Amino acid sequence: EDTAVSVEFINSGCNCARKVSWLDPAGERRQYARLGPGESHLQQTFSGHVWLLEAPPSAECMRRELRYAASSADGVASVHLDAECARSA
Repeated sequence: EDTAVSVEFINSGCNCARKVSWLDPAGERRQYARLGPGESHLQQTFSGHVWLLEAPPSAECMRRELRYAASSADGVASVHLDAECARSA
């Protein structure tokens, strides 16, 4: 059974905009938000749902795609911790 949870996506540490998309059961991207540098977005979702944070090609954004799976509790997904930025914002 899916548990309703919230995930806060935080786009800090890199000077890159990112699209926040849910990957539906067919693997299609469904965009829900766009985060500029330093912005955050609180998203309601369900445990096990996979979310993709995608940046455009850039020398600053070493990892263009970051995937997060929602856990069974509310959580935070921080780009700063996972993006391997070339420099801090």
